[in-house]
Amino acid sequence: RHHPIISKIKKDIENKKYGKIFHIEINCFSNVLTWRKKSSKNFMSINKSLGGGVLRELSHEIDLLLYLKNDFNKLNAKVTYSKIFKNKIDTIANINIFNQSVTATIKLNMISEFEKRDVIIYTDKMNIYADLLNNVLSAYSNNKVRKIIFKSSMEKLYKNQMNDFLNNFNALNKIREN
Repeated sequence: RHHPIISKIKKDIENKKYGKIFHIEINCFSNVLTWRKKSSKNFMSINKSLGGGVLRELSHEIDLLLYLKNDFNKLNAKVTYSKIFKNKIDTIANINIFNQSVTATIKLNMISEFEKRDVIIYTDKMNIYADLLNNVLSAYSNNKVRKIIFKSSMEKLYKNQMNDFLNNFNALNKIREN
């Protein structure tokens, strides 16, 4: 939610710029074995008892969907367990969330051989494609495409995320004090 593309999408949704949304797709594909410098098949991310697994590790995409549109009331999911690790751990998940007028799909994969992180929004006016790895937001409408390239670094994203976390933490502490 701290990515500048997501901030723009959120603002555009609130301003009804895209029209009526009927489907949102969020994809996050990565390879857990490349996340840490130390090559190990026993670290936290692939140990369910320590909080690992695709649903816990890539849960940011679920938060992202609910940040963009939060009035869903039904959910179903399919989780796949990989045999490449000695522990039975969920490594791929397909989540479908919907309400009366909007469907959403979240595809999570932490054993992918390629990286992908994107958001696709289908509306009655246009299709929006947000490539979060390459910082490109594209709007497709009437056989035309408009692209915006964002200049952002992971360091800046993490800094914004930590500031938000600390602000929310401080606000929560103030509420508890009262």
